[in-house]
Amino acid sequence: MLLSRILIAALFGGGIAGCIGGILQLFFLQPVLLHAELYEGGDLVHFGAEAVSAFQDTGGFDPVRDMLSIGFSMLFYIGYGLILAAVMGLAIQRNHTPDLPRAVLWGLAGYTVFHLAPAFSLPPEVPGVAAVDVTSRQIWWFGTVTATAIGL
Repeated sequence: MLLSRILIAALFGGGIAGCIGGILQLFFLQPVLLHAELYEGGDLVHFGAEAVSAFQDTGGFDPVRDMLSIGFSMLFYIGYGLILAAVMGLAIQRNHTPDLPRAVLWGLAGYTVFHLAPAFSLPPEVPGVAAVDVTSRQIWWFGTVTATAIGL
């Protein structure tokens, strides 16, 4: 009974957070990525060409791409919610009752560990820009996440 309530809360909370995060991504991150893809494809160059908007070249919003982006954001956030539910399940086993303030603090700690701390030191790789190889970036990300989790 308690496990099903925890899982439903993780699925519901992760789905809502993923939907909000996916919509924010569409408005703030996707225009930058679409513009960078113009450089990557050679449709836009730095000097000597007329300016082209990313939305002019792609035809605006693509409903299938946008819905898939929101759907996969929801899946990622549901995964984070399930991880948070597992950690809170461990807290329940140790006789710590999860109340709302404690759950919010655990959620903020998870956000800090997996998103905020890596974002300070490892910026996202924009398409078409030379960056460090993926293996080195992943090692850096895992090291940052581990150090932040131990620190918290």
